[in-house]
Amino acid sequence: MRSKILFLVFILLFLSLNIFSCSQWRQSSSQLFDVGTSFNVDLGNKHSVKMIWVPEGSFLMGTPAGEAVRHNDEDQHKVKISQGFWLSEFEITQKQWFDFIGTTIHEQQQKQYKHWRLRGVGDNLPMYFISWDESIAFTEKLNHQFAQQLPTGYKFSLPTEAQWEYTAKTFAVDDVPLVDRAWFRENSNKRVHPVGSKLPNKLGIYDLKGNLSEWCYDWYGPYPKQALTIDPVGPSTGELKVVRGGSWFGPAINTKASTRFKDPKQNGYSSLTLRLALRPIN
Repeated sequence: MRSKILFLVFILLFLSLNIFSCSQWRQSSSQLFDVGTSFNVDLGNKHSVKMIWVPEGSFLMGTPAGEAVRHNDEDQHKVKISQGFWLSEFEITQKQWFDFIGTTIHEQQQKQYKHWRLRGVGDNLPMYFISWDESIAFTEKLNHQFAQQLPTGYKFSLPTEAQWEYTAKTFAVDDVPLVDRAWFRENSNKRVHPVGSKLPNKLGIYDLKGNLSEWCYDWYGPYPKQALTIDPVGPSTGELKVVRGGSWFGPAINTKASTRFKDPKQNGYSSLTLRLALRPIN
């Protein structure tokens, strides 16, 4: 009888230690994604993506009516970003894409536009010839891999159009010449360049202005008419997805933070890439 009691005590002690250990693991792993701090996402093969915290705030989205260079889809309106979020320090590189997804820039070229020229091949060059659909697949794979470590209510995705413009406008370093902040047609020599080879914004995020344009999450559509919009995510359906930022292909004027572009979500171009976001998902 005594031996049975001792055995039961041993089992209960073993289980309690394991429960405590699992609790401690969950707590320590969740600390990798603490709200308000930057962190690294491990993609395997000794490669990671640094995620930069972007604090909440409000800004004027769009372009003032009197500005000389303005498109008719850029009506200025006030937007509130009610919760902070993360954006990757750099655009996703060719090496990161290969390590995580398994395709090379040559394979992506063959899938998309095999007769188009490659505009740069290298581990530290941003990935291109990737569609919106493929970009979302990248983020969904991350959500599956880190499901137990994400902050409550947050998921990996592409940035919303409002989050992208908020980051590009609010934390810009406009006192620095554009040529020191971005790659565009006039200085790119018609090719992509290594990520981070120009100066970052105030948060330490690189290449928002140029090098490659970037997919956003939203369907393209007209801006809302109300005086204040909180955390907009664009129309519920559409035909084209929003693209933001300048690229090696476009002129300097395309680097303006409020300029909007749009493309079919299944297409991937040599001037288009993805930037990873970790953001609130309702």
